[in-house]
Amino acid sequence: YLPQYLPFTEALDRPSWIWIRYLIPALVFAAPLAALPVRRRVAMVLLGLSGVFVFLAKGLMEPLSDVNLWLYLNLPGFWLFREPMSKLGQLLVVLFALLMAILVEGVVHRWRHRGSKSTRWPAWAPDGSTLALIGTTTAAVLVVMYPYPIATGAVIPDARPMQPSAHVRVPDYWREMAATINADPSPGKVLVLPLDDYYQMPTKWGFFGVDSIANLLIQRGVVQPKPDGYFGDVPGYKADIQATQTALLAGDLAAVPRLLDASGIDKIIVRHDLIRDMPGRNIADDEVLAKALKRTPGMTRTANGELELWQTKPASGDPVRAYNNIVSAGARPDAAAGVIGSVGTGNAVMALKASTKPSLLATVDDSPQVTKDSVQWPVPAVDAGVPRTTVDLKAGTYVVAQRARASAVLRPALDTAGRKLVFSDPTKVRVDGRVISSRDPVEVPVPRTDIVAIQAGPRAVSLDAWGREALPRRPGTPAQPPSVPVGSATPLVAYSPSSKPADPAPPSDVYDCNNYEPRPAPELKLRKRIVPTDKGPAIRLSAADHAACTRIEIRDAKAGRTYRVRMEYRMVEGKRPQICLWQVGTDGCILTPRPTLNKGWHPFEQIVTVQPGADSLILVLHADVGERLLGRTVTDYRSISIEA
Repeated sequence: YLPQYLPFTEALDRPSWIWIRYLIPALVFAAPLAALPVRRRVAMVLLGLSGVFVFLAKGLMEPLSDVNLWLYLNLPGFWLFREPMSKLGQLLVVLFALLMAILVEGVVHRWRHRGSKSTRWPAWAPDGSTLALIGTTTAAVLVVMYPYPIATGAVIPDARPMQPSAHVRVPDYWREMAATINADPSPGKVLVLPLDDYYQMPTKWGFFGVDSIANLLIQRGVVQPKPDGYFGDVPGYKADIQATQTALLAGDLAAVPRLLDASGIDKIIVRHDLIRDMPGRNIADDEVLAKALKRTPGMTRTANGELELWQTKPASGDPVRAYNNIVSAGARPDAAAGVIGSVGTGNAVMALKASTKPSLLATVDDSPQVTKDSVQWPVPAVDAGVPRTTVDLKAGTYVVAQRARASAVLRPALDTAGRKLVFSDPTKVRVDGRVISSRDPVEVPVPRTDIVAIQAGPRAVSLDAWGREALPRRPGTPAQPPSVPVGSATPLVAYSPSSKPADPAPPSDVYDCNNYEPRPAPELKLRKRIVPTDKGPAIRLSAADHAACTRIEIRDAKAGRTYRVRMEYRMVEGKRPQICLWQVGTDGCILTPRPTLNKGWHPFEQIVTVQPGADSLILVLHADVGERLLGRTVTDYRSISIEA
């Protein structure tokens, strides 16, 4: 059991207490033997049902896991028993309680109707019926006492490792928002953004669990998909909702009112009470969503705070809509969403049925969806060349529209004469060889002409295209210039050289930075030496075990100061190189791209701003074996540059 979910299990697993759990099956199996004759058949039936439920409750655990797997795959409705012990376990508690009651009843009956004690039985010793009564009663009491956290309240703990308290109070702003919406007579649905990336969501007010607060408080339709839950929206509706958030994030704001109208939504809650930076989670930026809604046609903010309420024109609430025209769309759910986002809800959009069964494996379908009325083509991403497709259409007039699936990827450049940053989009849409759609450059005035790098959202790039010649590309094609994703309300930061240069210390002597076990230093063979290369000397680190590391401390680092770190690295032998930018006093190394795993030289560039609370900034270079007996690791690093 994970201690963050069940911290009381350590106490239940103590050797002095854990043996009690084995009394449960002993009492259950003894019930038919001690039952009154009138109860014996019932006891056997209950015991048989208990055996069936125990087998089903084990899920895909051995033994006979293939039987359970077959049931999940073939028995209608058996998918409801995902995590089966949480459902069938409650039935087992009832069955076990009935069997224990039958056992106690039989033992008590025999004790009350016991005969005289045998003369061969010691006078000082209780008779067999009394011993059976004492043993059964003691065992039953111990079984009831065993799960004592239920009685003491420890089953809902206040202190949990890596988790907030299990006792939380719903903030008043949720109740106030619900009261505001419930008082509105319009019949439209409410969309809650950001969309959940999992059915359990982390909040700033201590709750981490099934995200049903809005559904429980708001007395109208709440649109809040819960991924990986038991139930979900139909694919077409789900695609419309996902397309709405995607359009807001990417800046495709014209599609938002059309998708909301098609979904029957006239209110949007933008919540700012979620924890977005948890590892492994992908939660959209609530600030970007709010700023995008401010620029969306027809949207009005009627409430502000931790929860923002945005409203559009009231939805009709009609359960049925009548249309004069029907536009057919491809069978893929996002095809219909794309058509709705392009032409609106003046026409009915009907998705055709797929001619093939969907794949059970995750696949990327970038084929065009062609019907007599529409073509939807999710243009595939390519590293080089031009994506193209060919479709046959009947003669007529067509509307060509581009719906964003992600933020636009733009190429930044500095116009020193005009004192501005220019972001250009090389993408052009051609039909029969003629350009019919392109994006105008975006120009941003800047106060200086010595800008060397920019950061758009989380991505930072240098404008001099350093190291891009060494990046993988198709043979015969030129190196691609740097690019950044730009969507709705993407924050932009421009960097120029500091008047005070960076002050990095010389690389330290080699040391062990993966000392996971005590080992004599000669066995580790940690080495650091300088080797010549065609671009000057390089630091070579090697280790037979653990990790050989060297560190470069940036001595002038302080909160708010920004540095650009550049170098080239290569794998000589063993495991891939590792590069750590460590802000001392924070949570370890900052996230950087994973080094490439081959023996060529590769560029590394990272722009890092020292966080508040960091004591210093240290660059650590590794030759990390990782695990014992995996063989020697050798890595090289050269052309190390640290600029402020």
